[in-house]
Order: sequence, then structure tokens, then C-alpha cells
Amino acid sequence: MKIVVSFPALLMLLVVFGLGICSAWEAWPAEIPRQEQNHRVVIDERDQMCTSTQDCVLAWTDCSSCECGTPINQQHAAKYEQAYKAMCMNYRGPVCDMACPEVTLDCVDNLCVAVEKAE
Repeated sequence: MKIVVSFPALLMLLVVFGLGICSAWEAWPAEIPRQEQNHRVVIDERDQMCTSTQDCVLAWTDCSSCECGTPINQQHAAKYEQAYKAMCMNYRGPVCDMACPEVTLDCVDNLCVAVEKAE
């Protein structure tokens, strides 16, 4: 059996396929946090920049709960929370039972940092 495709039909197929890719590309979110293979969201250092202590919050990045949070600027919190939830929704693997120290968040040299509270 021989299938013959006319040039106009082939051209139309390529145009439709190309438009589908372009429209899908534009719908792709511009700033999705990267994820490492070990089920961890990678924080972009620019998202940790601040001008005051009130700018800073903690973001969870590790599906295994083997962390105590990473300080970021609160205006980026929703982006990292969504990435964390999406990545960890079906997580199956080791889990830690962390005893995190009490911290205060601070803005030091325009970077959000966690400072362990003194006892």
C-alpha cells in the first residue's frame, strides 16, 4: 500500500504543527524554579534579595523535609510554594524528622538570611 501526500497537505500539516508549538511555548510560565534530581527546589539567589527584614520569609525546598527552610523575599514565596507542592505531591522516598533551631529572619547586605536565636 502506497500513501501519497500532496505538497499542499504536507505544508498545511507543518504550519498547524508549528503553530501548536508556538502557542504552547507562549503559554509556558516564564519563571519556573529549577528542580534538582534529589527532589529539591533550587532557589535563585536573586529571589533572596531584600531591602528590609520584613521582605523575608522561609521557603521549603526539600521533599524529604531534611531542611529547616530557605530564606527568600516574600514576593517570590508563591512561586516556590507552587513548585514545591508540584514536585513533592507524589514524593516517595526518605523523610527526615528535623529538630530545627528557632531562627529570626534578617536582611543582611540585601540578602535574606536566617539567624539562629540565642538561648
